[in-house]
Amino acid sequence: ISCSDILMSLSYYQSHIELWDISIPDEPALISEIENQECETACLYGDFLYILHSDSVMSVYNIHAPEHPELLSKYNDLMYG
Repeated sequence: ISCSDILMSLSYYQSHIELWDISIPDEPALISEIENQECETACLYGDFLYILHSDSVMSVYNIHAPEHPELLSKYNDLMYG
């Protein structure tokens, strides 16, 4: 799966993130979920998923293998806005 074929979605209560394979548009398939995120927003960029949490924390995941997202780092006490 190439990164251009991955769609990210936030759950209704933003408690987890889903990664979807959309390489076949008529048959989207759930690849994986990242649980307990309580995120404000999230962004895909290349092989990386950036998550801004409601507590001023940012997590960075490697999604080169989207079936197994790997937490690379977590930054605390971010000031943004």
